[in-house]
Amino acid sequence: MLRASVEAALLFARRHAAYMIAVAVAAGLCGGVLVSRVRFDANILRLLPQRSQAVQDFQAFLETFGSLDHLYVMFDSTEDIAAHSDLVDRYIEALRNAPEIESVDAQLFEPGKDWSYLSDRELLLLGEDGAAAALARFRPPQLDAEVAHARGLLSMPSADVKALVQQDPLGLLTMLRDRMSREKGFVSFDPTQQGYVSADGGSRLVIVKPKGQPFDSNFCKALFARLSEIEAAARRDASADDPGAGAVKIEAAGAYRVSLESEQLIRHEAVVNSIGSLLLLLLVVLVVFRTPWVMLYGFAPLALAALLTLGINGLIRGTLSPATSGSAGMLFGLGIDGVVLIYVRYLEERRKGATTDEAVQRMGPTAASVVLAQATTAATFFALLLIDFPTLQDLGGLVALGILL
Repeated sequence: MLRASVEAALLFARRHAAYMIAVAVAAGLCGGVLVSRVRFDANILRLLPQRSQAVQDFQAFLETFGSLDHLYVMFDSTEDIAAHSDLVDRYIEALRNAPEIESVDAQLFEPGKDWSYLSDRELLLLGEDGAAAALARFRPPQLDAEVAHARGLLSMPSADVKALVQQDPLGLLTMLRDRMSREKGFVSFDPTQQGYVSADGGSRLVIVKPKGQPFDSNFCKALFARLSEIEAAARRDASADDPGAGAVKIEAAGAYRVSLESEQLIRHEAVVNSIGSLLLLLLVVLVVFRTPWVMLYGFAPLALAALLTLGINGLIRGTLSPATSGSAGMLFGLGIDGVVLIYVRYLEERRKGATTDEAVQRMGPTAASVVLAQATTAATFFALLLIDFPTLQDLGGLVALGILL
């Protein structure tokens, strides 16, 4: 039955070549549309067993309380960043009004920020040595020195510095900041500056909490598109009062940018792997057979299989894991065997004097063996769908379906 079915398929394809070409072109167009919509998931949780209780608990935590990740926006300038406060303020104001942003942390003592937890536990957080030094500030002569220092800070025109002195006249919070900074547990910034400004005064940090998850590639694309719009508008509005605003470098860092660039890198590597492996494979075949026709015979079925299987799996599974970026090379390496074997069998019959139709019909037993061999190979990869690792499941589904196609 298998041999008869394969022979019938071969004869049908031979006698309806125009129809088969039209079907191939339509399948290629359909595969191209599906592939353009495929998304690669950069979430590291996709690398772990999904039935693991620990992974499920962590996913439940993220769904209930949200992600702990933030977006860090850095303003860098070769001069004092305070000279470009108009640009920074416009950018921050637009961030607060953006629909993708949940909250913005732009400075230490801004309205609505509650530091009571730290201020109530300063001595505990300072440690034994730090607490002893802090208590010494409550007694002369250290007390007199701290009061004099606070009086000097109050003479500065900055409202933020005045708020700092009012909440922390003896500098206990500054001591806590210095200790955490030495232990890399807190942002190192200058408390006399507006916002989180570096010690050299050339950089300012803004901490942003987006509403979406960092591994949602669609949200990340929308988020960074919004950031580009905000930056362009802020630079345009600030250029009249601050001609040097164009020299300020604005960069975003954090899991959201890592996720977006990872998805782009995975997509790029998948394209390079697919094209590179296919070209190298066909080049070897060309050297062996020394005819350009074999390039077409090998390229058409493998390329169609790669396009369709990637698009279909992406449509079914929603997103694909990074491990699938190398699946095309495996598919081409396994699939080319059948193409070459059938082509060699066809050449043998033609050399014996058989006509084209006779050669195609006599290829039936060989083609049936190829179908059986490819089916068993596909079954091996389909077995990966039973493993509780999403990356292996994606890889198995791609290679197995690709071999069948």
